[in-house]
Amino acid sequence: MELAEGKALEPEAPKGNEQMELRLQKLAKLREKGVNPFGERFDRSHLLQDITDKFDELENQTVTIAGRLISKRDQGKACFANIIDQSGNIQLYAKIDVLGEAKYQDLLELDLGDIIGLTGKVFKTHRGQISVQIEDYKLLAKSVRQLPEKWHGLKDTDLRYRQR
Repeated sequence: MELAEGKALEPEAPKGNEQMELRLQKLAKLREKGVNPFGERFDRSHLLQDITDKFDELENQTVTIAGRLISKRDQGKACFANIIDQSGNIQLYAKIDVLGEAKYQDLLELDLGDIIGLTGKVFKTHRGQISVQIEDYKLLAKSVRQLPEKWHGLKDTDLRYRQR
């Protein structure tokens, strides 16, 4: 679509069913690669809040954690992400040098809402944020539906009461 001055509009982000269709296509691609999109058993060593609470003991230690991916920020050869579990949330840090190019690209392809399990070292960033540097990860469950909007919530009070 173009404006009168000849400037092209940016394409809109997929909404609703389009987003679900894209996720279903990614699900099919995973199955074609031989990846089980709904994983197997995964044993974790710590809950996310435990890492924050016991940082002094766990700094530079390897931990095994799992959680739902709630944000991703690509920085080129490095990537930051956040995951949550029932206890809290934590920042993840991934480097292409550590994961390898193929595994790093697969990480960038993950959707918000996907559940991952990972192994990594606990450290603190320059800004003081407790983080885990991913050494290896595994997709535990593929999210087909997008996460609810986190800032505005459900505004329809009737619907909110029905779906509580």
